[in-house]
Amino acid sequence: MKTSLAAGAVPALSRLALSRSAALLGLLVSLSVGASPALAADWTWNTALLYQRQHDNPQNYNFTTDWVTGSDGTGQSLQITEPSVNEWNYFLDVPRSYLTTATNQFRAVLDFEVVTATVLPQYFWMFARCLDVNGRAMAGVPEQWQRFVSESADGPRRIEFPIEFPPVAGGTWHFYFGCKRTGTIIIDSLVIKEGWDLTREPAVLNGAATSVLPAGVSAATGSPAITISPPASGTVTVLTASDLVADGATPVTSAVAAANSTKLQTWLTTAKNTAGTKKLAIPPGTYRFESNAQLNIDSTNDLTIDGQGATFIFQKLYNGAHFMVNACNRLVVKNLNIDWNSDYKPIASLGRLVSLSSDKKTAVLQFDDQDAAQTLRTAQAFWHSMHPMDTTYLYRNSPDFFLLKDTPQPALTASANQITAVFTNPLSLTVGTSYCIKHLYYEMIGFKLASSSHVLFDTVNFYGVPGMGWLNTEESHHLKWTNCKFLRRAGSRQPLITGADGIHSGESKGDIAIQGCAFTGLGDDAINLHDNCWQGGLVNPGTGNQLQFRNCPRHQLRVKSGDVIRFYNSDYTPAGVELTVTGTPTYSSPNGDPEHVNTTMVVTFASPVPSSLSPLSIANNTRFETKNVRIAANTIMYTNGRGVLLSAKNATIDSTYFRNVSATSIQITTEIVDTAYMEGRGASNVLVSNNTFENTNQIGRWAGAVVYVGATIPWGPADVPLFTNLTFDNNKFYNSPGPAISLTSTSNVIVKNSRIEYNQALANVTPFAGALQAILSDDLALGGNTWRNVLTPPNPVGIVFNPSTVTNLAPGSNRLETP
Repeated sequence: MKTSLAAGAVPALSRLALSRSAALLGLLVSLSVGASPALAADWTWNTALLYQRQHDNPQNYNFTTDWVTGSDGTGQSLQITEPSVNEWNYFLDVPRSYLTTATNQFRAVLDFEVVTATVLPQYFWMFARCLDVNGRAMAGVPEQWQRFVSESADGPRRIEFPIEFPPVAGGTWHFYFGCKRTGTIIIDSLVIKEGWDLTREPAVLNGAATSVLPAGVSAATGSPAITISPPASGTVTVLTASDLVADGATPVTSAVAAANSTKLQTWLTTAKNTAGTKKLAIPPGTYRFESNAQLNIDSTNDLTIDGQGATFIFQKLYNGAHFMVNACNRLVVKNLNIDWNSDYKPIASLGRLVSLSSDKKTAVLQFDDQDAAQTLRTAQAFWHSMHPMDTTYLYRNSPDFFLLKDTPQPALTASANQITAVFTNPLSLTVGTSYCIKHLYYEMIGFKLASSSHVLFDTVNFYGVPGMGWLNTEESHHLKWTNCKFLRRAGSRQPLITGADGIHSGESKGDIAIQGCAFTGLGDDAINLHDNCWQGGLVNPGTGNQLQFRNCPRHQLRVKSGDVIRFYNSDYTPAGVELTVTGTPTYSSPNGDPEHVNTTMVVTFASPVPSSLSPLSIANNTRFETKNVRIAANTIMYTNGRGVLLSAKNATIDSTYFRNVSATSIQITTEIVDTAYMEGRGASNVLVSNNTFENTNQIGRWAGAVVYVGATIPWGPADVPLFTNLTFDNNKFYNSPGPAISLTSTSNVIVKNSRIEYNQALANVTPFAGALQAILSDDLALGGNTWRNVLTPPNPVGIVFNPSTVTNLAPGSNRLETP
């Protein structure tokens, strides 16, 4: 694969420092370098000007500089050393006014070499931010980031960072370059170039649609058949939870709800201790549960829990899930509804902005669907975040997003069904727009599974849950969901059904099926299936056979004796090292909690640790492997995150309908983002077929792509083909705001028999709407697709790709139909 984006082709050369001027410590900073230049297609950072300019407030910027020879052995490059432990250190600020007005699309091309690496989770960075007239970040306008790490051994590299500066009323875009905390970097060149350097291969009007496979390209087969073993046949012992007390004309008291929790746990324990195959029947009715502890289904085999249409309403937050399913085999849960008492703590609230002060800090919101008591509870709840919401279908319909959890909570005053909110920072809210205010996010899970197998959920529905619907961890395998739904009760205007994902699997041993299910109103992703990975700072203490894994909470990389840990370099190329764990890991953290984000895990191995392992290494536990995944015949509609996030081997996504999914409908991905989350190991043999995508990705994530394949890792753009043998066949796309399919870091990909239509003008359409887009990829067959466009003027159609980073592309022929 070509490496001209993320790994420069320039040869590694020794560097010779030419001069150093430590006396200029505070005088070498130029955030706005020089006077505004004459506008040109490309803007080049003149590093020499760094010696001629002084920032208005230099004491806050204390990096030093050296002149060193250029990577070609001639000329001068600028070496910047940032010794400060300040979290954010800026080297450069380029206002939008320095760049041509002929386009809003640019790419920052950085040629560099790292001399002293940052310490994870710190990094070098480039980003674009829109500022208001007071020089503050405009709330609600998404920033664009490119983080990157490297070591001196990596030699010279190049990164291209595509950026876009859409017009924003009252805002001005800026491009920044700098370092988080400490590090030393050599800059050979930084140029902001016009455009994204993409070549278009248009579809042919009324032409043929023919797919041609280049040498080495073969179709994916996807998932094999997945069989879930039912509870063992034979005599079934029937247990009936007849002592549970259902709601009557009015809800039961808190005391009765607490007693229900105790009684149900007793029945679950009885089922565990009953030999053979058993069934726990729940009499029809609505039951409330109020407890300080989760309900445990533990070490239980051959059990069916039949809710017979009953509804369980949970009405107390505690540390745990509603149900913890641990070490169970051949378990069936069916005909059960799960709900949450929002009168206890609302998951979210929907408020219409009535007025906003001139300083944008005081807002009056009216909660049209709530009475005074409910509005008071909204004012008493935690405000995590806000985003616009369509009031008809109740889904996020705009990229605007306001995170509130990390700032002091707004001062809230309720009166009738209105709340006056005084925010710490100004928010660019719009009068007349309705906003979903999220209160709960990851607080509680419906069902948490661990180390269980052959588990079936059949017709288990969620009307409300504070966190995820299902979370799977550890060594579970052979899991199936069928006819399960996330839905609102008839007449309900509850803005969110879940605080977070619908079905989330962070580790597994594979064989997962999700069929005939429906997802709507979720607070985050509908389906998220992956294995965890880790990259947080590897330390070799010099003891021979031990390693310290920094920033590694226990759940991030579950390890036990006998596990084989596989290591990768920071660009996700194999390091060629696998080590077997011996003994039990130890954990230390600032507060003694092994789940703290800054936990250090110490692991002892059966053999000596090679000295070649980098502090920036990525680690995976080979005990886990999400494979054999089938997602079929589902509907994912009017929901607020991604549709399907997938990192797996041997997977099929088939005959699923995606409608108004706020973000990407399908994201095949690997993501390592600071220490917030580390998910995925790439994907292979994935078949995406017979799906329909309609009016999705309103928030414009990944340039509005409906299907996005790519990685986000600290290294920067991944030029390693992490996603291989992918086939997209017979899919229909309607009104895609961005590329129908966007491919990055892929190899051996077929896209054929797609039908891409436009019959509706979109507010957030991009220049590559409906296209098949490819960068950093090779061995692609992108022919045999059809476009139909009834808009005037029509959107451009066909293939767009970066010729510098895409090889062995067979465009075949693609067809454009007349309206």
